[in-house]
Amino acid sequence: MIMKKILYCIILMLPLTGCSSKHWAKPGASQYDTSNAHADCATQSYEKHPVKMQQSVNLDLRSLSKDNPMNSLKIDENDINKEAREAFITSCMYKKGWMLTDK
Repeated sequence: MIMKKILYCIILMLPLTGCSSKHWAKPGASQYDTSNAHADCATQSYEKHPVKMQQSVNLDLRSLSKDNPMNSLKIDENDINKEAREAFITSCMYKKGWMLTDK
């Protein structure tokens, strides 16, 4: 079940890699090889640094009103492991011999 969620997340993220101005390159490697290496590193990163959501609640006292107090309440959710996963993927790709280059 967890692996299905991880693979689903990876599949959703793959189209986003086309929007970047940098890409992974390795002499003699195809786009298929790049995708496989990145997917492998991403899977490992999710195993090591799973999604961990953290909520923060902020109350803006300046905009607090009697009529609608909820307007001044802001709730944010952030994945606190996102940066660790991104760093892991970068390190993993370099270890596999890939280089991050400009397009």
